[in-house]
Amino acid sequence: MKVVFIYRKQMSGTFSIEGLFANFREQLKERCEIIEYYANGPKNILKDASNLRKLNADVYHVTGDIHYITCFLPKNKTILTVHDINYYCDRLKGIKKFIYRIIYLTIPLRSVKYITTISSATKQRLQQSLFKCPDIKVISNCYNDKLFKFRAKDFNSKETNILLLGTAPNKNLLRVIDSIKDISCKLTIIGKLNENILDKLKNDNIKYENYFDLTMEEIYQYYVRCDMVVFASTSEGFGLPILEAQAVGRALVTSNIYPMRDIVGIGHVCIIDPYSVSSIKNGIEKIIGNAEFRNHVIDGGLDNVKNYAPNSIANEYYQLYEDIYLKNDVK
Repeated sequence: MKVVFIYRKQMSGTFSIEGLFANFREQLKERCEIIEYYANGPKNILKDASNLRKLNADVYHVTGDIHYITCFLPKNKTILTVHDINYYCDRLKGIKKFIYRIIYLTIPLRSVKYITTISSATKQRLQQSLFKCPDIKVISNCYNDKLFKFRAKDFNSKETNILLLGTAPNKNLLRVIDSIKDISCKLTIIGKLNENILDKLKNDNIKYENYFDLTMEEIYQYYVRCDMVVFASTSEGFGLPILEAQAVGRALVTSNIYPMRDIVGIGHVCIIDPYSVSSIKNGIEKIIGNAEFRNHVIDGGLDNVKNYAPNSIANEYYQLYEDIYLKNDVK
């Protein structure tokens, strides 16, 4: 069985969808042939369509973002993974939103055999946004279990190293900064900072370090060095830093909204209201000041992350591939 992973055009500084699929690609390669194809962008869509059809694959898996390309692929052989539609739901309005919906959602979602989303929250948003929405299967992301391994660390409660990943508006950095003004800590921020954030860090006398354009191996090292991870996003399609923090064995503070509250597990967790500075502050202070609670959070995370192992996610995708392959082979 030949399966093609179709990725968007490679762009510097963007979220790595190919990295997510690489987490379970090797497990799939044991059962089928995997070909990886990078699209050349909307202006070259006909070239991409021609190149892809020449591959004569049994399954075409559009891994995310470039939904429009599904319209040029054989419907009965195509799967589309939708990561999130936050841009459509939260930022677009009027005629732009209508056009985007038709081109990015309505037509592509009706041009495939199967639709998958990475969380129940994304599935729900899709169903609420479309008058007629096809059946959707939720297949979670998995973490890189070869890289993100447990590393014990003595917790520094005198000057806690807090790791925050991402600097987009939804990452809620401004409220996090407000929440730690009176806490003895150092903030390690992964991602480029704008002038507004830099000014706030300076004016609030926040001790911080900032890094960007890192490899995954370098990011892992910052997980290892930190004492805790604050992932207080106001919206996410999934929330992979939750699993990465739990796998490394770091105390995690995260948002009490979907999909984060689903992903974090139902055991010992520290969840906060991302829209409340006092709630974020209380969560951070509870982790720092209560060693018993902190250890419960870490132990609960180590148990929870087992549910997101690459082999399990690979099995779920393989079942879809096999179903498509067998049905088309019969025809």
